[in-house]
Amino acid sequence: QPQETTDKIMLMVKLSNDREGASIRQAPDAQSKKIGEAKDGQTFEFAAINSGWFVVKLADGATGFILSDYIQILESSN
Repeated sequence: QPQETTDKIMLMVKLSNDREGASIRQAPDAQSKKIGEAKDGQTFEFAAINSGWFVVKLADGATGFILSDYIQILESSN
């Protein structure tokens, strides 16, 4: 029985000055459906990483994809 880790890895959105927000997408593809927008400084719980995209947990329990260029990994909180 694998042990579940209780440490959550948190991710913070870090945008350059000229960007309003980072798209949250349904799939790890810039052409996929946009399901939300992340603001600068917003934090998400890390779920996975998939070919240059971070999979994040959304408030409704769903997951979304944010391009890794816009993500900074925070220290795990425990």
